[in-house]
Amino acid sequence: MSPIDEVKYLRDRIRQEDDWAKQAETMAARYRHAELAMHYRAKLKGLLGGGATPAQSPA
Repeated sequence: MSPIDEVKYLRDRIRQEDDWAKQAETMAARYRHAELAMHYRAKLKGLLGGGATPAQSPA
């Protein structure tokens, strides 16, 4: 492998790892968002008296 090919390979590898890191950050943010949504959904369910949803609760 020539030095130029090696530099190209390493540059492509770094870009690929950057893409993977960005994907991992996005997945982590989605997971945290889903975790918070589940927490607040459960909290709301408790405030509405158990299994009632906003559409079913008496107004």
